[in-house]
Order: sequence, then C-alpha cells, then structure tokens
Amino acid sequence: MGLSQGLSIVSRRKIRPLMKTSAREIALSIITQVEESGAYAEYLIDRCLKENSSMDDRDRRLVTEITYGTLRMKGLCDFILKKHVRNWGQLDVVAKNILRLSIYQFLFTDRIPPFAIVSEAVNLAKTKAPEKTGLINAVLRKILAKQRQELLPPADTHDLSLISALYSHPLWLIKRWINCWGWEDALKLCAAQNALPPITLRVNTLKITRDEAKAYLTKEGFSVSLTPFSPDGLIILSPSGQLRNARAFQEGLVLYQDEASQLISYLVSPTAGERILDLCAGTGGKTFHLAALMKNNGKILAIDRDEAKLQQLVKEALKFGISMVEVKSLDATHHPPQTLIGSFDRVLVDAPCSGTGILRRAPEIKWRLKDRDLLHLAQTQSRLLEFAAQCLRKGGVLVYSTCSLMEEENEKVVFSFLERHADFHLSFPQEPVATKFVDSKGIFKTLPHRDGTDGFFGVVMIKD
Repeated sequence: MGLSQGLSIVSRRKIRPLMKTSAREIALSIITQVEESGAYAEYLIDRCLKENSSMDDRDRRLVTEITYGTLRMKGLCDFILKKHVRNWGQLDVVAKNILRLSIYQFLFTDRIPPFAIVSEAVNLAKTKAPEKTGLINAVLRKILAKQRQELLPPADTHDLSLISALYSHPLWLIKRWINCWGWEDALKLCAAQNALPPITLRVNTLKITRDEAKAYLTKEGFSVSLTPFSPDGLIILSPSGQLRNARAFQEGLVLYQDEASQLISYLVSPTAGERILDLCAGTGGKTFHLAALMKNNGKILAIDRDEAKLQQLVKEALKFGISMVEVKSLDATHHPPQTLIGSFDRVLVDAPCSGTGILRRAPEIKWRLKDRDLLHLAQTQSRLLEFAAQCLRKGGVLVYSTCSLMEEENEKVVFSFLERHADFHLSFPQEPVATKFVDSKGIFKTLPHRDGTDGFFGVVMIKD
C-alpha cells in the first residue's frame, strides 16, 4: 500500500467543486488542490470527469495528460520558470500553476502551438489570477519564443542539481537512488517514473476467466493484451472510451491493479478454507485477489483504521461476488485484541509506505515526501509487523510488502523484525509465478525501469 493509500485518499480539508468549462481550467483546479489541500490527483481526476460527464473524450484525455504531466515534470518546469520570473518564490500558487501547465504543454505536447498555449494561459489568468495576467503573458511569450532544447539542462551533465531538474525528481531522492543502484540505473528509474504507466487490470476469476474477460473487453471496443507476469492481468492498449463505464467494470469482472501489485497475493499463496488476515486492507484490492485465489472459500478478516475505506470494501465485495470477507476498523499499530492472537493461517501486511515505487501513477508524492519521513514510516511498519506476528498461528505465513523502493522501509524493517523474532525465518515463495523477481535471499522486488511494472517489495516469513 502506498502513501496515497496508507494516508487518507484526500485531505480532510474541504475540496472545492470541480465543475468547470474547459480542460485546462479543470487541470488547473486539480493541480492547485493537490498542492494546497493534500488531495491526490487520481481521486480528483476521477471525480471531476464524473461531474463533467458530457465532456468529449478528447478533452477528457487532455485533462488527464496535462494534470499528470505537469505534476510529473514540475521540477523541470520550475527550473525553467525560476530563470524567467523574478521573485518566483513569492508568486501565488494559482499563477505558478498556470505557468507550469503552459511550460509542460510547450515541452511535451506537439499538437498545441505556442500561440494557443499563451492564449489559453492568459484566458485562465484573467479569471483565476487577474492581477498576474500581464506577468504570465510576458513570461510565456519570452520562454515560448525559444527552442525547446535551449530551455533544458544539458543531458550529459554530472551536476546533480541539473540532473534533478532534467529528470524532475527531488535532489535528495536522486542522490539516494544513485547510491543504491548506480548512476545509470538511477537515471533509468527516474525516466521510467516520469513515463505514462500502462492501464493494467486484474480479472475477477470468481466470475470470468482471463481469456473470457479479454474477449469481453475486445467486444466492447478496447484493444487488450495479456500481462506477461501475472496470470490474472490484462493491459488496455488503446481505450476507445471511458473505461470505468465499460460493462466489464460495472459487472465486477475486472478492476484496476498494477501487475506487480497482483503478484503480492501470489506471495501469500492462500489455500481454500484457510483463515487470512489482511492487516492494511484499504479499499480491498489485494483482499479481493486473495478471495479469488481461495475460490471464495474460507475467511478473510480485512482490517483498516479508515472506516470509509472499509465501507467501500464491503460495497465492492458484493459487486465482485465475494462473501468470505469480514471487516474490522482497528489501529494495528497497537496490541491486537485477544480474540485475534494466534488465529490466522496467513497474514498480509501490505504496509503504508512512501509510495516511491508508484511515482509514475502518483507523481505528487515525490514533491511531498521528505527524507525524514522514512524513519517515521519505518516505525509504523515495524509496529504493524509486531501486531501481525501475534495474530499468526505457529507454522503460519507472514507476508510483508510495500510499494516503496527505499531500504529503510523494506530490508531494514524486515531484518530488524527477524532479529527481534528468532521464531521467524525468511522463506521462498511457494507460487512459481512470483519467483522471477525473487533474489537468492528470498526477497521479492520489481522495478519500473527493469520490469515495466510499479516498484514493489515483498518477503515471505514463516513462524516456526
């Protein structure tokens, strides 16, 4: 579970209405709310597109593209704008975001001519930042008169501050990844995190086979291929319309889930009739996959401290034809209730984490995350493992996973746990489908630049 799942999906502060008249106005509203209120872009994009259901597909795609694109490349946009805007730091957030949207479109979209970018920005400024209209007009005319290559840092630089700008990642994160993987792989990773992720679905095998789901979606007009690693996944190659409105979604035949995330359930490798604890269930993505692997036979207790997420889980379970899941709202960073101790055959701790493995899907995370946050997250993850260890029966299986690429949340948390618990040991996954990504120590890891999936970490531990 990433930061975008481990924390509330959206800030508790009031979110402004998103009913707007143009794609760029919607994108500006979303980006500004992401920055001001701590909201997540995915949630706001889904919400605004539902509210603007009459918007044509072209504009819907434009909203998604320039919103995510601007968030991904914010570092590069700011690098350029700071050179052209005096007192950039004092500029209000709306004016900054109008400029960022415009620079992103100039650098990364070929179909929008510079004069149109300036015109749209000025129109936005007249209503959203009227006192800055002249500044925005002048700055954009000056920048957009240049060639794109003139604006970019040199690609062959070894200056880390310029690398940070060129690859649009925070400097501290660039340094950490270079230290971990070396220069070449770190830059490949950054580039992969800035790329568009595939649209990946998981088939609900309680209702339909993967081949049947592929045929179903193809009949609805979508171009579909099979995922190379997960036996339950599909990739949408060319959406022909609003995918969420497809009958396959409405009937609970498929759901969104990255391929690496699907493989975590194969690390758990549940068997029909077992008692499973999903400790950080969220809205149930992995819970439902576990249920499908168990043929809806057995018992899964889904725990999360966010009651709203559990309510959504219950609602979705009905749509997916799942009856074996119970839910319980509980803070699993404390001691478990006596009724749960030693009660489960397998426990999944899909821990809240930094989300550094899913930056291509949630780019806003990289601008919020600080180096110091990793220690706090690791402390929470360790407490979750302590809770899980007590709930597991002797001989049971404990799976710990994150969508983080940071050692503090992964290896260090696991090996610290094993040092404290001599009655646990690492084990290799039972399911061959997951072993491709397992090293000689038994550690599961996927990397966006190497595997084309989100970045996930996982281990299987046995309680002796």
